[in-house]
Amino acid sequence: MANLSTELRSLKISDLAIPGSHDSGSYSLLTNQPIDVLNEHDKYSRYFKMASSKSDSKLLNEMTYRWSKTQDLNITEQLKLGIRYFDFRLAEDQHNVFRVVHRLFGVTFEEIINQINDFSELHPKEVLLVDIRQIDTHPGTSLAHAQNRTISQLQRILKSRICPNSIMKNLNVRYIWKQNCQILIFYNALQKSKQTSSNIICSNEMISSPFNEKMFQQKSQWMKFLDKNYIQKRTENQLYVTQGIMQPHWMEIAVAGDSERATLKNWVSDEASLAIVKWLKRKHIGKNGINIVIADFVENHHFVDSVLSLNVASQGCTNKNKKYFIIITLVVIVLTTK
Repeated sequence: MANLSTELRSLKISDLAIPGSHDSGSYSLLTNQPIDVLNEHDKYSRYFKMASSKSDSKLLNEMTYRWSKTQDLNITEQLKLGIRYFDFRLAEDQHNVFRVVHRLFGVTFEEIINQINDFSELHPKEVLLVDIRQIDTHPGTSLAHAQNRTISQLQRILKSRICPNSIMKNLNVRYIWKQNCQILIFYNALQKSKQTSSNIICSNEMISSPFNEKMFQQKSQWMKFLDKNYIQKRTENQLYVTQGIMQPHWMEIAVAGDSERATLKNWVSDEASLAIVKWLKRKHIGKNGINIVIADFVENHHFVDSVLSLNVASQGCTNKNKKYFIIITLVVIVLTTK
């Protein structure tokens, strides 16, 4: 973001093209840990359990891993690649430690925050968006307590790099730089707990992220869904996430079986990444244009470059318009002086 032109720095964050990753921490999923029992309502988890012998936890974990891992790069590597929006789901493990989770547990959230903090310290002009989609707790743990623990952990590690939520009123790169902060934290359920409040957490209502599981299982329906939704009107400063991902149908998982290619990446994500890169070529940034775009396995198919190129293309159009304006002005001057 330090390399953005003066014009682009003045645009709202919601009017810039920003590459993001889906289930950003899933690179670290652990097959030697129990499945996230707090999320048993997930239909894929139910299918994996049904497809595996209840006594064969190794087979169950391996199948779950293959279809739940959405990233190969760790957070630092994603940041170096150009990812600036991160999508996390958290859950308490058996030791009451918060970890990233996508059906299986991954690294601790503290490890994730440390990677973000280290990168931010080295790159003070970069603005990062951290979206905590959910926090799952054990039945004996109150949601308010879990939220407060998470907020305290964020404050302890990231300190003044976290932007206050009041910054959402004037959200552009130049203004964020003036506030000497870098990281915006979003959480979608903070308002559910009256016992929790924080001036560092932005409401997830400021992020529109349309999703339809059934339509995302069919490429043609998924494309139609993306086309229809990204042009819809948004509230002022509202960020918009284009979900460049597809979901596997349970029959795909069944057909794939236990072959070496039976993974989310091989059966679904690779095709989705190719499709979203092609889809972006016809798009633009600006009001009701492309904003945040997320994908699985973000290092593939030049995904990040495809998103960022929309900013470059916009700048090119701006410069071209300026040239035309100058030429027209000179012509008018010449004609009027005659």
